[in-house]
Amino acid sequence: MIGKRCRTASHVPAGEHADHFAVRDERPGSARRRRRPSRGLAGSMGSLFLLVGFLCALACESSAQMTMVTVTVTGTSTLCQGQTGTWNATYSGCSMGTPSYTWTLDGTAIDDPSTDTHGPSLTWAPPPGMHQIGCMVSVSGCGYGSGSKTITVSYNTITAVSASSNPNPSCAGQSVTFSASATTSCGGTAGVSYYWTFGDGASASGASVSHVYNTVGTYPVTVSASTGISQMSQTISQTVNSGSSVTISSASGSPNPGCVNSPVSFSASASAGCGSLSYTWNFGDGASGSGQSVSHTYTSSGTYVVTVTATNGIGNASQTFTETINGQNISFSSISSSSNPSCAGDAVTFTAGASLNCASGNLTYSWTFGDGTTGSG
Repeated sequence: MIGKRCRTASHVPAGEHADHFAVRDERPGSARRRRRPSRGLAGSMGSLFLLVGFLCALACESSAQMTMVTVTVTGTSTLCQGQTGTWNATYSGCSMGTPSYTWTLDGTAIDDPSTDTHGPSLTWAPPPGMHQIGCMVSVSGCGYGSGSKTITVSYNTITAVSASSNPNPSCAGQSVTFSASATTSCGGTAGVSYYWTFGDGASASGASVSHVYNTVGTYPVTVSASTGISQMSQTISQTVNSGSSVTISSASGSPNPGCVNSPVSFSASASAGCGSLSYTWNFGDGASGSGQSVSHTYTSSGTYVVTVTATNGIGNASQTFTETINGQNISFSSISSSSNPSCAGDAVTFTAGASLNCASGNLTYSWTFGDGTTGSG
């Protein structure tokens, strides 16, 4: 058809790296040809394939130079909640290079600033349960690997709780000390906390605590021991009295009468509504003493007024009695001779018997015979 224009693109065979294509103007009488630059897609893809292949070969070569390190973890297998275990990591397969360690629990790195988690040994208190203690070892310029050990951490449960108070009964306004102790399945008391309620609205924490009651009465005191996953309670009764009444039931000295320079034992017995009693003594000769039972020695004969006072720090009571002290007086029971009358020149034996009016002391005897001579014994 006359006047028709037709453009024909030259063909670039597949696989050839053509860098251009031609467009021909086939209008009658026209012989012009225009060239346009090609995008070169096939050439770019080929270069990319070569680059990827090179990098893959390089990575494979690098991987082939690394060694799998065999890691062995040894140490504690079983322990209780709150207890500390120790584990060690050793490796083989690399004779050169510097190792680095990372300890893990169940595959997660252990993050605990209180212990070293990047050394060949780990000392740590893991949580309760069954776990894998692991260690990842990387040896510079050689290889890497990991190993683990199964451990069992038992829960620390409370099996018994005991509680006590001192003094009991106590006085209003007096400090009372409360103490508690728990027995656990893991043994010992580590990891056990204690919480007290005193029955008057007050509370405290600790194995040993103090509390002051200001009102007379009987109070239920409860202590709760806990390990975080186990708890047990114990209740005791605390009696609080007014404490102002103190009564002395007896006071005495023994022996009575006593002797000069011989010890006399004094004792007293008292009771109070609460608290602990203390005793003080006045022996009537300017001397004093303290204690429920005391001893005192008088140096002069006479009758002395002895006073004992008992107190619990809130109330007190006193009682007096007399103590008689005798001197060392001697009484003769007998005196005799072997022959009376006797003949001049005969030997005569004299015998005397005497005693002290006190239980102590030694007697000596001296004789005068009336003719200017003396004897002893």
